[in-house]
Amino acid sequence: MRLALISSVLTALVLAAVAIAADPEDAKTRIDRVDQARAEAQLLQASDLGAAWTGGKQKATNYKLPACPNFHPNQSDLTVTGHIESVFTNGNGGIQVEADVQIMKTAAQVTTQYARIFRTGVIPCLKYDVLKSVGTSAKIQDATELSVASAVPMHAFRVSVTVGSGTAPIYLDFLYFAKGRTEYSVNVVAPSTQAAQLKNFEANVVARLLARNRV
Repeated sequence: MRLALISSVLTALVLAAVAIAADPEDAKTRIDRVDQARAEAQLLQASDLGAAWTGGKQKATNYKLPACPNFHPNQSDLTVTGHIESVFTNGNGGIQVEADVQIMKTAAQVTTQYARIFRTGVIPCLKYDVLKSVGTSAKIQDATELSVASAVPMHAFRVSVTVGSGTAPIYLDFLYFAKGRTEYSVNVVAPSTQAAQLKNFEANVVARLLARNRV
């Protein structure tokens, strides 16, 4: 039951991202065959996580940057040249992780996009997206910045929610980081009872992704 609940939360967030993707102020998508192959080579793999995990590569629909009606910077002057994601579930611990890899036309465009996005207003937008996607049965208990070990600058946030009555909080962790022309978005959904292992788990995911960076 707990895993089904977490799965519904993650699915709702993915569907919300699809809806956002139609905005004309989003970055242009001009997929380049070489850069797409580079993005796929950087994907999170089942072997990075362990035997208890299931899942794999999925077609990416939208790079999941925070956005809401009052905070949606114009990115239409930027270009995406490669984009893919993978999603995995741990049936034992009830943890799900979605790792998105996106390559921009230039490293300068990555810097520009992050400068526009990661300023005041990010946490309210994450809360807005969660409530919009999960529905009125969700109640946000807390939303804050996280500290995640990384070899590059990291923007990380946690939204804690309860869905329905009598449930322990669910953590929705959002990690954003970049190296060169590559941007990474990692979304971890987990019951709060797994809090003790999330810090090391997320640091490991970040390290695995960065180790494959070549562009």
